[in-house]
Amino acid sequence: MLTQYIKLLVLASLFCILTSTMINAQVMKNYEIKKSFIKDEIIEDIEFILNAVKDVHPNPFHSISKEELIQLKDSVINSLPDTLTRFEAFLAFRLVTAAYQEGHTNVNMYVVDKYIWQLKDIFPIKLDRYFEDKFRVEKNAYSEFDIETGDLILSINGISAKEIHDATVRYYGNIPSYSINSIISYFPFWLKMVNISPPFTIDYLRDGIRRQELITGIDYIYYDTTYQNDHANYSNYSYQVLENNIAYIDFSAFVDLAKFKVFVKETFQDIKNRNIDGLIIDIRNNGGGNSDLGYELIDHFTIKSYDLFGDTQWKVSKRYKDLIIEIDKIAPGKFFDMSEFHEYFQTKDDTILYISASDTLHQPGPNNLRFFGPVCVLIGPKVFSSADAFTDAIKTFQLCTLIGEPLEVPANNYGDICKFLLPNTKFKFDTSVKYFLRLNGNKNDNTPIQPDIHISQTSKDTKAGLDTVIEYAKQWIRDQLD
Repeated sequence: MLTQYIKLLVLASLFCILTSTMINAQVMKNYEIKKSFIKDEIIEDIEFILNAVKDVHPNPFHSISKEELIQLKDSVINSLPDTLTRFEAFLAFRLVTAAYQEGHTNVNMYVVDKYIWQLKDIFPIKLDRYFEDKFRVEKNAYSEFDIETGDLILSINGISAKEIHDATVRYYGNIPSYSINSIISYFPFWLKMVNISPPFTIDYLRDGIRRQELITGIDYIYYDTTYQNDHANYSNYSYQVLENNIAYIDFSAFVDLAKFKVFVKETFQDIKNRNIDGLIIDIRNNGGGNSDLGYELIDHFTIKSYDLFGDTQWKVSKRYKDLIIEIDKIAPGKFFDMSEFHEYFQTKDDTILYISASDTLHQPGPNNLRFFGPVCVLIGPKVFSSADAFTDAIKTFQLCTLIGEPLEVPANNYGDICKFLLPNTKFKFDTSVKYFLRLNGNKNDNTPIQPDIHISQTSKDTKAGLDTVIEYAKQWIRDQLD
């Protein structure tokens, strides 16, 4: 259990945090972003990014030296035109933040989410995954194009899938699979940003046979409308009962603790009422959030003692202290108890506050809704942040069985983000203030967490509309019951 010094109340609607988030009130506003900026504005904002990371991040140069970062910054600045569009500015910032090789340090997608609908002539096919130097098609809603679910794209306009991968992931700079999966989520945008335009000549494989198709572009509004049913019922957590009396929880974000408590109570009440035989918890698309949701869920399927975090290193800075004070003035007591920051405020700026994990593990209390049947958790390379800590706890304390693919983010991880607003562009920028050691206490262990049973999605199942990992998990539960 984390000590009281780092127990912050969380703004649960935010994504990709570990245990808490400090939010500058300005960041919460939805700003109109100018259509263009002059070069000097971008340079000033880049300098702001570098200074903010240096001040609040516990180890900004863990993956790049100070000299290399300066060289990169100068290279980016020297390549800037006199004026930049909002998207060109976004790309320049992302090249800089990607150099930190740390998933919580970036200029976030706010400007893209806000203005992507304005894009014209974009790639119309929805993709599922990148693997073995190919993009796999998830869905094609346009009958005039002979491209089907499960087809493997080799190149677009003569540019190989590998070249497209390399050209786009450099704007993320994070764990490889996590980065490319993020790219795929915004693939029409990123394809346009690397100047691949319609008409699109697609070279692809179907059942091992090479094919080619020429497709036209569409407006993003049409793309979003066409595929909106794929996410119309999207929820951060959902529950259903599969065949053979197996319960399935899709858990995609550690957000909104109060809502999650209601969801868990109702779900496990139904599991009890139905006398469910087995439980599948799917976190393969979970990017993190408030770690307290992890305790809430785990306590409903185990009586073992466990915890989610090991020791913590917290960077002390005047910038972060000022931010805490500012927020407390705006909303006294709403987001945190100032007394919990006593040691932090007493610690000298520009030092690291070391916080040891409690010697006492978390012990699940009495729970008449606790499930005692076979439980498995599905994992994969998109798991990040608090979801990574959740997986580490399950693996370390053997709370249930992990099925799927290995994580790619190291279990020793940065997090607990501090958010800023860039002064000129009003883009939103995040960076970490803490470093969390994995539960085994080995600060040099950067090995990602491995599943107990390694299962990957197959192209054959993709074509058939089946989820290979879920199908295996259902069979695994049946085997445990035999």
